[in-house]
Amino acid sequence: MDRISYMDQSGVYALQDALTRLTGAGLRVLLVGIPTAHLDLLRSLQVVPHIVPEQDVFEDFEGLRAALPSILDKVQEQLAAGPTMAETPSYQ
Repeated sequence: MDRISYMDQSGVYALQDALTRLTGAGLRVLLVGIPTAHLDLLRSLQVVPHIVPEQDVFEDFEGLRAALPSILDKVQEQLAAGPTMAETPSYQ
């Protein structure tokens, strides 16, 4: 996201829609390199932390690299625990 020079409210809504679809599909989204102005806008419109938690926002790839072992450990724990009720498909 460090290559995005301008993002207005409609851009945030488009990004919010994409992030909602990704997280709804069970994917974990990590945001890296968001300029401060864009991050402030994402926070003001509650994209961060309601869709992407604060712990999944990184200033740069070095910060992500440092956090990656912990992230992978949590993913392994979740996989070992199996699906939660929220992740289990409903057949009605």
